[in-house]
Amino acid sequence: MSGGRLWQRARQDWDELAQVDPLWAILTDPDKRNRQWAIEQFFETGRQQVQAMWPKILSHLNEWGMPTPKTALDYGCGIGRISQAFAAMGLRVTGHDISPEMVRLADHWNQYPSHCRYEVVTDSALRQLGDPTFDVVYCAEAYTAFEVSPFGGTGKVYYDKACGGERVGGFGMVECMVVDNQG
Repeated sequence: MSGGRLWQRARQDWDELAQVDPLWAILTDPDKRNRQWAIEQFFETGRQQVQAMWPKILSHLNEWGMPTPKTALDYGCGIGRISQAFAAMGLRVTGHDISPEMVRLADHWNQYPSHCRYEVVTDSALRQLGDPTFDVVYCAEAYTAFEVSPFGGTGKVYYDKACGGERVGGFGMVECMVVDNQG
């Protein structure tokens, strides 16, 4: 299957998940399946996650002589669990997701519309990204973010563009889950 077809398939899958059980699709807790997440509790997990990692980010940036971040990209944002936490801290946030339905839900739950916006990633070439730069690029378990992704390297291109290419002074954080299919 080509990268473009895989991209479309991933978009369809995430749109279906967004319609069936979006919170569980993003944060799979066996006790929360079948729409058992309370929305406040769901967003609280994002706030806690960002609060736990923020001192580490600031420590690294301070060590490297870099300023406190003002902007963030949440790649694979889903309904905005992490981007809302960044926005609550005062960062200007852009959330990107391949699912139009997830982005619609993120817009619906957006508590910070003056400095947090959501966009649908429209194609595997990421033409709409243009030449932005972000101080922090965050990606949690969105497998399209990696050069070894089934999308033919799209993730590395995305990450490079989001970080400003040659620009020095940004911080990227990628969390991933490794699955051993060897047995």
